[in-house]
Amino acid sequence: MTDNHNYNRPEEGSQDWHIPLNENFDQIDTDVEIRDEESNIENYEPKAGAKFLALDTGVRYIGDGSSWNELGVSDPVADRLERIESRLDDLESGTSDEATGSEETDVNPKTRIPFDSQSSLDEFSNSYSMGNVSIVSNPAYENSACEIRIQEGGHEGASMHYLFDDQWGYEPEELHARYWLRFSDNWNSNWNGKLPGFGATDGETVARASGRPNGYDGWSARGSFYSTSGTSDPVDIGYYVYHPEQSSQYGDHVTAGANLERGTWYQIDQRVELNTPGENDGVLQLWIDEELYIDENSFRFRDTSDLKIESYWGHVYHGGSEPSPNDMAVYWDELSLDEAKLL
Repeated sequence: MTDNHNYNRPEEGSQDWHIPLNENFDQIDTDVEIRDEESNIENYEPKAGAKFLALDTGVRYIGDGSSWNELGVSDPVADRLERIESRLDDLESGTSDEATGSEETDVNPKTRIPFDSQSSLDEFSNSYSMGNVSIVSNPAYENSACEIRIQEGGHEGASMHYLFDDQWGYEPEELHARYWLRFSDNWNSNWNGKLPGFGATDGETVARASGRPNGYDGWSARGSFYSTSGTSDPVDIGYYVYHPEQSSQYGDHVTAGANLERGTWYQIDQRVELNTPGENDGVLQLWIDEELYIDENSFRFRDTSDLKIESYWGHVYHGGSEPSPNDMAVYWDELSLDEAKLL
């Protein structure tokens, strides 16, 4: 058995012994949440990354290798109802932005990452190519920003995952992300590429690189940028979507038809609402400076309710296959995440 779960595995040297299988069993203790009464928590090993849900109190814990650390009580339904009740109270009192006809919202985002110091990057897990990432004061939309560089002849800017199960204690089924985006003055993409967006890859490359998801093994809807002709051609953005009904082994592109100028800050709002499992009613939206550019409502991202929004994926990548023709950068600032609509 594993240390924390009653899964039997064969003894080493027996007929069915298989090393990769047993390595997978070892991962069960961190990948599968423990659910028991809070008084029994000391009966389990606090392996790094292991998760414990106290069934009697609703408190969640995460192991650090030596002890259990409290994450707090998480009830996504109650959180959502509280926000709705707050909005209704504002409408009745006449203080809501909606009551005055403004497009602004009174929702405070559940997560805000200002990129005002290097510690802002600690909010992300499973980060790669961080040597291309810096917190800079210029250019910045507010105070400072996250600079993600792509080297001439290279592809990778960076890959950073904000994992909801780790940070919120659960994975949502709808999400609104807002951030400020700026392309460097010398931006010159001769191929399509990736920008921050949504993901539930569950470690599977099928939902992010050269594969068709089957409705159970993942999906993704990263942001995307598109090729330009030199440094004067405006930049278009959109989504790059891996889903069961995609047209090829690669994801489908949903373009905004935008004309973004280099050296200019733009407010980007992205929203995804997962489909009813097996149904074509998933929502994918994109606003640029509060103007709606993409409004899709017929995606089938999943066929099981077990598949949710695993992470917000801070991915910047040139390609496809073509490398970057020169050194250039994306600037990312003031990231906000919430289940409620932010505009």
